[in-house]
Amino acid sequence: MRLVTKQIFSFSKIGFIGLGNMGFPMAANLAAKSHQVWGNDVDASKAGEAKSKNVTFASLKEITKEADIFITMLPNTEYSYKVCEAADGNF
Repeated sequence: MRLVTKQIFSFSKIGFIGLGNMGFPMAANLAAKSHQVWGNDVDASKAGEAKSKNVTFASLKEITKEADIFITMLPNTEYSYKVCEAADGNF
């Protein structure tokens, strides 16, 4: 058996839902590593901070359209359900 060391999946376009205490630093780190990162948070004031770290603040609809993959970093199950069930691209 041959060990495969090459990364099979390489996502360059990443969506990040939840830009709080954990989500924002993770999204900013991905953007600093040359990934295109779109972020969303219920707190619209996060948009300026996101932009300062090359994270594009976008709606859920935009994120699911543009990103190869998206990550949720949400505080509880209730928010997770709201995101997954959002019919209009907003929660």
